[in-house]
Amino acid sequence: MPVSPEYKAFLEELFEPLGPIKTKSMFGVDGVFIRLPDGDLMFGLVASETLYLKVDDTNRIYF
Repeated sequence: MPVSPEYKAFLEELFEPLGPIKTKSMFGVDGVFIRLPDGDLMFGLVASETLYLKVDDTNRIYF
C-alpha cells in the first residue's frame, strides 16, 4: 500500500531537524532516506502507514 501524502508530510515534519528526507517506493513499502555528503542513507521504511527505523547494536539503546 503506498504511503499517503499526509503521512509523508508528517515524516518530513518529524525529521525536519535532521534535514530534508525523501521516500522511495520499493517492494511494496517505502524507504525513508536522508541526504548525506557522500550519498543518500536509508534509515527507515514505511509499511501500512507505520514507520520502522533501522537500528544496530550501537544505537539500539536509544530506541
